[in-house]
Amino acid sequence: MIVMRLKRAAGHAVPFAHSSPDRRMPLFPWYRPGARLALALPLTLTLALCAAPARAAPAELNAAQRAWVAGHAEVSYAPESDYGPFVYVDAAGQVRGLSVDFLALIGAKTGLRFVAAAARPLSENLALARRGGVDMLTSLRPTPERAAFLGFTAAYVAVPAVLIRRADQPDGVALRDMAGRAVALGKGYAVEAYARERYPRVQWLALDNDAAALAALRAGRVEGVVADLASLRFLSDLHGWRDLRVAGQIGFDYPLSFAYRKDLTMLGAVLQQGLRAVTPAERGALLERWLPAQEGTWRNRPTAPMYGIGALLALSAALALWRARRRPGAPS
Repeated sequence: MIVMRLKRAAGHAVPFAHSSPDRRMPLFPWYRPGARLALALPLTLTLALCAAPARAAPAELNAAQRAWVAGHAEVSYAPESDYGPFVYVDAAGQVRGLSVDFLALIGAKTGLRFVAAAARPLSENLALARRGGVDMLTSLRPTPERAAFLGFTAAYVAVPAVLIRRADQPDGVALRDMAGRAVALGKGYAVEAYARERYPRVQWLALDNDAAALAALRAGRVEGVVADLASLRFLSDLHGWRDLRVAGQIGFDYPLSFAYRKDLTMLGAVLQQGLRAVTPAERGALLERWLPAQEGTWRNRPTAPMYGIGALLALSAALALWRARRRPGAPS
């Protein structure tokens, strides 16, 4: 069960300019007319799994885990205010997203009762967790820096990070070509350390969230943005943006996990058992709700279906689950 106790979100609204209604967003410019898209198969598999059972089967907890759940009436988590579709605050002030729905399912399977703290940007949530002000966080990629004070469950979804440019900018530009140019990304996001180390000659601009970074790109203040593919699609749909495109992947993926305070090892074990109890049908239903296939276009083909984004997200999620289960000691 998830209980929402929300104060006013700390993030500030960012004004967005309107784009022309006849501009369609070419998210996958490397797909050309007539290309055969092998990624359609995992998309089909995901859609076939989208009917979840009405009742969540309980997780298999041992006696110590059941006792821990019984002795902890509430588990506090710090949601991000601005990381849709994984976790965000909607126009009505409610915390929503794929990660929130996964938590609700885990709560139903384990008996954990999750209570949301005030929604904040990621950098503030990490600082809160470091000083023990909250039990857990959602939608985090494990990093060595975070592992100093957090433990992590297995990943429940994975998405690639990409370089995003405006549709009116030249093709064929990658991060290796952007030395001396301004590129924005999310402050404190896992990709920031990777990007700064891998591409030190780029002029990196760390902003509060992906929405602020994309707004800076659309306003011409930066020449590119690094963000994950699902966030780009979510924000583009939310704000009606049709003037952005994916220039390419950058060699970095986001396998997202739940993170818990390192001193709460029993909480981590219960969360993991809850994830293990999620069935393929339940997982497929959540992915279809928050990372659905969509009709769209790629460049110079205004009526062609854009299979790539839903299939790529589905394939990434499947690969994350497969890799987690291959690790020694991981649940089967």
